[in-house]
Amino acid sequence: MSRQIDWFVRMLTYQLVQSEEFISIPSHLGKYRCVLLIERPVRDEFRYEVSRLLVQNGCLYAIAWGKDCSLWDDSVDYANIEKFKPDDIPADHFVMTTWHETDSLEEVLRFAKFDAVVSYANEPLLNLLILDFTNENRRPFIEEIYNEAT
Repeated sequence: MSRQIDWFVRMLTYQLVQSEEFISIPSHLGKYRCVLLIERPVRDEFRYEVSRLLVQNGCLYAIAWGKDCSLWDDSVDYANIEKFKPDDIPADHFVMTTWHETDSLEEVLRFAKFDAVVSYANEPLLNLLILDFTNENRRPFIEEIYNEAT
């Protein structure tokens, strides 16, 4: 099924996050998937701020990879619970989270492309946001890996 709906993917948006001063989520994404690539240390407060922004701005599938990826998974879960309270999260606002501590970057991007395309409410997620917590812009490299994933 995942390969059948790959054609739904409309847009990949890459955003480099070099500092913890400010982050904004592009408004054009609607309901979307997000891959968090964590290559540098991130303060707990900033991790939670980003998690809250994701939940508030339409992220329905968060995929964490890299340094402290399990903490990112938990942080997005807590932000979703905080927004709705645990028993009141509507199915169309439930944020699926996964962390990929032992997977390669290629495996994570393949997962995002083919396996994480439907939300908990069985809604196709047309857009993908990649937040890259590193010190240098890797847009061409990340896009190439994603586009070549099979």
